[in-house]
Amino acid sequence: MRLATQEHAQRLPPIDGAAVELGRDLRFRFAPRRFREPGPGEVRICVEWAGVCGSDLSVARTGRWIREWPAVLGHEIFGRIDAVGEGVATEIGTPVVADSRVRCGGCPACMSSAANCLDLAFVGESCPGGFATHCLLAETSVVPASFVDGAVAVLAEPLACALHAVGLLSRAPRRVAILGHGPLGALIHIALRDLEGSVEVAVAEPLEMRAQLADALGAERLGDDRSEPAFDAVFDVTGYPGSLRRAVELCASGGELIVVALAHGGEEINPGLLVEREIAVRGSHAFYDELPTAVAMLEAEPWHFRPLVTDAVELAQLPDFFVEELERPRGVKVVVRP
Repeated sequence: MRLATQEHAQRLPPIDGAAVELGRDLRFRFAPRRFREPGPGEVRICVEWAGVCGSDLSVARTGRWIREWPAVLGHEIFGRIDAVGEGVATEIGTPVVADSRVRCGGCPACMSSAANCLDLAFVGESCPGGFATHCLLAETSVVPASFVDGAVAVLAEPLACALHAVGLLSRAPRRVAILGHGPLGALIHIALRDLEGSVEVAVAEPLEMRAQLADALGAERLGDDRSEPAFDAVFDVTGYPGSLRRAVELCASGGELIVVALAHGGEEINPGLLVEREIAVRGSHAFYDELPTAVAMLEAEPWHFRPLVTDAVELAQLPDFFVEELERPRGVKVVVRP
């Protein structure tokens, strides 16, 4: 799949003699079955399933984050290693999921390992990703995963993000609001069950299928009315205009706001509420070391996560799917089978 936006399309050469149009350009193409052999410390993954993330749709809409064009997107990857480079201990045939993060390795955060890289990039944006039959990654960027259902295995990466977001809470909350119950919001909802005590969850989600999933997981629904500021913790997983302002308004005194969504513009909030209610605000960026834990959770209870995977498309269908999804989202988690 080849992708460009109006900002970048003029830089791209034609593909197979076809002119590249200005605007969004998503293409599926066949290439000769020749793949570069892994270098030292690298593994080659034969991709079996790849998940479609909201950030993939953001790239298609805006062109943000891509460092090299044309781009092969896809960072939620499950597959089997079919070739290894020098010095690799992982055996050929091992089923793995990908660590989506690409770190610079030289900034203070990377050197201390206490936080995420200051220039953190991701597979599919800084290097070719999983919307292809094969993907090359460093051995350090894969985690063995003995899943029976590879379509569920692609949830490991977003589940790690959900575990990281929940782990940022300073204490176990009694009442939680989640704004947005797409894949990440639903995984945060599931992750909250492992906290101490009973957690009541309320969800704001306009898409009916996603709202029904929240119902099935035991959440109450937040309407469009101005709800009382009664939540010990609020997760903003939407990034839509006004969501951050509403998240602040929902926080109780001493509440915690975890911002997970990557909004595309500025947001107006009332700083007085932050001061008067002493609300703590934290951003949650990807994950640190939660991926092995996510793999273990999925391996232990794959049936608990399977309802999140609502749609599957073939790789050749992906360009049309992207256009449709940008116009009107469907389902919860969509997976691709190369």
